[in-house]
Amino acid sequence: MFSGRKPINLRLYLRMPGVPVTQVQERDRHIFKATTEKCDGTACVVLSGEVDSATAPHLETHLDGVLKSGEKHIIADFSKLVFISSAGLRVFLSYAKKVQKAGGRIILASMDQSVRNVFESVGFASIFPIHTTREEALKALKTPGGDPK
Repeated sequence: MFSGRKPINLRLYLRMPGVPVTQVQERDRHIFKATTEKCDGTACVVLSGEVDSATAPHLETHLDGVLKSGEKHIIADFSKLVFISSAGLRVFLSYAKKVQKAGGRIILASMDQSVRNVFESVGFASIFPIHTTREEALKALKTPGGDPK
């Protein structure tokens, strides 16, 4: 059926007609994605895009998978997250309870100021330790008695 033809990248094909690349890049910046990396032996969940009512279940599934894999302590890296809604905040509150029940901690890091403002405005800054960088969060996690929250 397709012999002799190169497969096309459908995503690029759909983007081409009349859509400037800068607009496509801006739109892609908002697509939610969660990945987990090992940071000095600790799970770092890197979030990008937007967490809203449509993507919050994906975030919850990802965080549950990290917890089920045996990780007790988690650093959530917000460096690429551009927006979080109340649905995303609910996921973090629920997850904090699960992590605490498992004897672990969740520390938030590298938040954009607008995302940090959301956490602070609803009082979550008193629930979650928030650090400027992932490195600071790792140091706090490894320091006995660090970040009592």
